[in-house]
Amino acid sequence: HYYSIDENTLRNEEEEFKSILNELRIKKESGISTSNIEVKNFARRWKEIINSISPNDNEFQNNAERYYAENPDTATRVGIDPTLYKYIQDALINNLYSRNL
Repeated sequence: HYYSIDENTLRNEEEEFKSILNELRIKKESGISTSNIEVKNFARRWKEIINSISPNDNEFQNNAERYYAENPDTATRVGIDPTLYKYIQDALINNLYSRNL
């Protein structure tokens, strides 16, 4: 996936990714619930970007989660600390739950 994306698209998605992480961080730090529609929409878009540039499989995701859990400083440098990651995952779960109601 990653290598088949043109440089311009990749750069745009990286900028959007950073912006979304910043918005999610602000929402989390403000105490806004993961069931909030804006939070769920940001989390959904974050996941779409991840899926567009990386394989959409559980093994890849599990390996990434393990790596960042074992290397929290690296995770923080790329903009996503463990608490923000959990916040995003909770919002994604809320998204799935609300669709199934």
